[in-house]
Amino acid sequence: MNTLSECLRQLSNLVRFGVVAHIDHASARVRIQSGENLTDWLPWLTLRAANVATWNPPTLGEQVLLLSPQGELNQAVAITGLYSEQFPPPNNQADEIHTQYPDGTSTTYNHAEKQLTVVLAGNASLTIEGDVTAQINGNLTATVGGKAEITTSDTTQITASAIHLNAGAGVVTGNHICPYTGAPHAHVSSTVTAGE
Repeated sequence: MNTLSECLRQLSNLVRFGVVAHIDHASARVRIQSGENLTDWLPWLTLRAANVATWNPPTLGEQVLLLSPQGELNQAVAITGLYSEQFPPPNNQADEIHTQYPDGTSTTYNHAEKQLTVVLAGNASLTIEGDVTAQINGNLTATVGGKAEITTSDTTQITASAIHLNAGAGVVTGNHICPYTGAPHAHVSSTVTAGE
């Protein structure tokens, strides 16, 4: 039969606060320092862990909540996501959902203004196995600080009411009549075509 002191110990261990002291990324386990207690290797709670799976490991010093079945700390689960003095909230706006990464990258969605802001500190890579359709009901502005290169294995088609390249003069195509011969221009590109 459990003694009173043992029952009190188990009750006090059912729910405890602690901080991440050690991380084993390969086995997805952490050891938690809770007061004078250092737990065994424990799993942490993630959003999904089956056919749909997420990976977002905790950080050393991150505050967690320990849920311990029957009050046994070495059987606990670490629940992450508690702000602390070491890791304060990265945002304090009521209308924003914000994610901050340690390299300076961030994503912010303001649902009051319906605006998504992404700040990427490094490079981006996107691989799409199927087709892509983009519907933009407003304007599209793209500014490139370096070179821009587009490579396609088939025809590229642009349809617009007007196309302006470097604010130059109009382009002569095979549809234009030569003012000297009265016939359409003969020496035109065989790979680039344009309307009048």
